[in-house]
Amino acid sequence: MLLPIKTIPISQLKPHEQICPDHLLCLQQKISRDRIFTHPIVIDRTTKIILDGHHRCQALKRLGHAKIPCILVNYRSCQVAIKSRCHQDIDKETVIKHALRGKLLRPKATKHYLRLGSDQLIPFEKIKTNTKIPLSQLI
Repeated sequence: MLLPIKTIPISQLKPHEQICPDHLLCLQQKISRDRIFTHPIVIDRTTKIILDGHHRCQALKRLGHAKIPCILVNYRSCQVAIKSRCHQDIDKETVIKHALRGKLLRPKATKHYLRLGSDQLIPFEKIKTNTKIPLSQLI
């Protein structure tokens, strides 16, 4: 399945989860060292809510970049699934509400999937795109 990738201004994106500082630092160092961006984040095409890639987005922002490659999906589609990683029920409406209000969930509270067929779920972070964008193009 080919998913569209578009470069979006980071300022337009809305997170729904907080960041783990240690993980963020590691990603910043890796991206800075490699000077290339290889793993687009996943966002809802309508609301621009980040579904997967909060740390990658924040790392690019802290490195002074203004844009980020994004895979755009229809979050309200039945092809997008969500599972909670914590002990509370979290559904799509909860994610949307928290993102739009700026009231962020704890880090890694959710995991989003692409539904293929009736029983196969692919985690968004496992979607490979062969993307290799020099950081100079994301300023």
